[in-house]
This record gives sequence, C-alpha cells and structure tokens, in this order.
Amino acid sequence: MDLNKVTPRIYVAATRQDDGKTTCCLGLYAALEKKFPRIGYIKPVGQRFVEVAGKKVDEDSVLVSDTYDVNLPIEAMSPIAVDRMFTRNYLKEGNLPEMQETIASAFNRVAWEHDFVIIEGTGHAGVGSVIDLSNAQVAHLLGSKAMIVTTGGVGRPVDEVSLNLALFEKQGVEVIGVVLNKVLPSKIEALRPWAEKAFAKMKLPILGVIPYLGELRRPILGQLARELGGEFLSGETFKRRRVRSIAIGAMTAARIKDQLGPGVLLITPGDREDLLMAVMEFLRDLQD
Repeated sequence: MDLNKVTPRIYVAATRQDDGKTTCCLGLYAALEKKFPRIGYIKPVGQRFVEVAGKKVDEDSVLVSDTYDVNLPIEAMSPIAVDRMFTRNYLKEGNLPEMQETIASAFNRVAWEHDFVIIEGTGHAGVGSVIDLSNAQVAHLLGSKAMIVTTGGVGRPVDEVSLNLALFEKQGVEVIGVVLNKVLPSKIEALRPWAEKAFAKMKLPILGVIPYLGELRRPILGQLARELGGEFLSGETFKRRRVRSIAIGAMTAARIKDQLGPGVLLITPGDREDLLMAVMEFLRDLQD
C-alpha cells in the first residue's frame, strides 16, 4: 500500500511510560486546532486497551476520541492492540508485513481529509522492539518526525533522551525537540535555562515546559469503571468526576462517616444498606 506522504504529521514519543505522552497529545491537539481545522489522531501500537463494540482498542485513543469528538472510526485510531499472548504469537508465527500494512492502512484512513495527524507512541523509543514495531521503527514506517516527552530536571532527562535519540537516529527519524513535563511550577524559571544548555549539546530545542498538576493524576469515575469492567446503574452524567481518595466499606456505619468527604469513592457490597444509608444521611447533612 502507498503511504500518504502529504499530510503533515508528528510522532509523540517519551523517555518512559507515563511521562505524559497522552497529556501532551491532548494539549497539542487543542493548539493545532487553531491552525489546522481538521486534526487526525492515531496510536499505532497500544498496550492498554478496552473493548469497544467487540474490538480491542487502546484506551488513550478512546480518551482522545471522547475529548475532542474525533470524526474517525475508533479502529483506525488504534489499529494494533497488544494483549497478553500477542508477543508469543508473533515470535511463533511472525507476521510483520501484515502488521505494517495494517498500520499504514489505518494511518491513511486517519490522514484522509485531515490537515494534520498526531501519532502517539507507546513508552520509550525501544518499546515494541520484540515485535519489530518499536516507536522508532513505527515513526520511520509512517515517515514522521518525532518529539520526545520527558520529565522535569536536567541530568536524568538528558541521559534518557540521549538513549532514545540514538534509536530514532538509527531508524533515520528526525527528532525535532523535547517537552519537559511534570515540572514543579516553582522550579520552572530556574530549571529552563540549564535544561536548554544541556539539550543544546544534542541540538534539541525545548518545545515546551508543562507544570506538574497533581489533579491530572487523579482518575475519573469513567476510567475506574472501564478498568474494573463495571457499568453505571445510575449517575453516568458524573463519570468525569475525579476521585481524590478511596474508602473501603469494611467498617461500621458510624465509622464510615469519618471517611466521607468531597471526591471520596466508597467501595462497598451492594447489601450493606447500613453504609448506603449512612452516605445518604451524610449528604443530607451537607445540604443542610
């Protein structure tokens, strides 16, 4: 299949898992919308997936789709979901050309009638090497330049970016710069000039500095429901509320009140009517 080489694209990679690629992609999507009216998104290889209409799709693709109402088939945004047996099956049978075709076909679908495409990677540059689809290899396959997201600091981020940069360069992928994420707001001003000097030695500009916000690390009810395989019997309109703490209903109704407060998630058996009544009483007292 001929790959779309016209639509502009960027591959968002990171130095390790949970450095903030998805957060970066969400922010980048909003920023690019000011210049490009139609933005496409794809996560070619995903490791954490949910089932949508009977298909395994990466959870980050679902998040981006829900947040921006991306007008794309969800399976095109998440063409390959790596489950528990995926690696063993690949090592046993090997089907790289087929997987490459799947990714290229999905990218063409995402790029069609779009003005820019954001490609989200998985973990650091080498993740996926065991199935011959590392981030560096996928970026090369899709003919994309890359940016690297790393955490705040100077020493460790520079060391880790250096390792990732080597893998991208090996695949002939140009890295255009670095985003420092999760930097304490009080340290941004002092950190930035030193980080700029350090990364300049690798000819990498700092594209942005994102402050650490503890609120972003708190899960929302919808995420917990998906993770636990649960469903909303009522109150689904509150699925985007964030959980600040968790209380386990393994105590008396009198004691549970000490655990309740704004943002508390109570986990309790459905037959603990005493606890449920205690919660209702607590809520009535708040209203009064």
